[in-house]
Amino acid sequence: MKTKSNKCSNRNVSNLKGVAIGSMLSLLASTGMAGEALVSDGYSPGDSKSKWVVGGAIGAIENPFIGEDSIDAFIVPNVEYRGERLYFKAGELGVNLFRSQGFGAGFIVTGNESFLSDEDFYDDNKQLEGIKERDGTLDAGFYLVHNSELGQLRMRFLEEVTGEHDGRSVDANYTFDLAYEDIRINPVVGVAWTSADMVDHFFGVSESEANEYRAEYKGENATSFYTGVRGRYEFTEHWEVDMGAYYVKLGSGISDSTLLEEDDLIVTSVGVNYNF
Repeated sequence: MKTKSNKCSNRNVSNLKGVAIGSMLSLLASTGMAGEALVSDGYSPGDSKSKWVVGGAIGAIENPFIGEDSIDAFIVPNVEYRGERLYFKAGELGVNLFRSQGFGAGFIVTGNESFLSDEDFYDDNKQLEGIKERDGTLDAGFYLVHNSELGQLRMRFLEEVTGEHDGRSVDANYTFDLAYEDIRINPVVGVAWTSADMVDHFFGVSESEANEYRAEYKGENATSFYTGVRGRYEFTEHWEVDMGAYYVKLGSGISDSTLLEEDDLIVTSVGVNYNF
């Protein structure tokens, strides 16, 4: 297993979240907890009722890029705020605009970076030599959530607003709210659509970048699917441990890129958080 810097790992995971599946780490944050009693759209099924959460996670993710080791370790800090109108979670800022009868809707802003956002991350990889850095972007849009006793449906509609590629993405997932004794168990299934412009920005290969290792590739629309399960256990009034394992099937518009050698991914993580 190759362990890169935290900066590299965060960007690599963030790219897979925003481009391939809309974040594995975003997957942890993009679901909401069932029930009308919790008014913040920042809650996820199984979450505590705390407004503030601070902690971090370690884990492993498959690196799908050519010439990279198959597994990268990562360390991710976690800071969450779950207000009635405003929430911040996993790099996503949301503002509730409407809430009624289990439905909620609002405005969101989120960042989107890539393993290729800094040449230092891959400058020792001969197969990626000559690939230009891919600037990170800022995506904005809106979300829709629906809570029930079974769990929550969440949808996000995002468009890139920093002028790097003018792409957009849509993702939808359903997270079930289950419990076993003192453990909250939250299976999730989801689908994410990514426009050709966004895929091309993060996974395309221009004519000048093509060589013996990779052919020219123009990104295409991609539909990716993901599933997984999260478990959370409160071992004191304020402290909790959080575990997750997720599988991602990349859409062909992404996996056909000559920058990639894998078309599916597995992400695992274990985290500890303090609630207050």
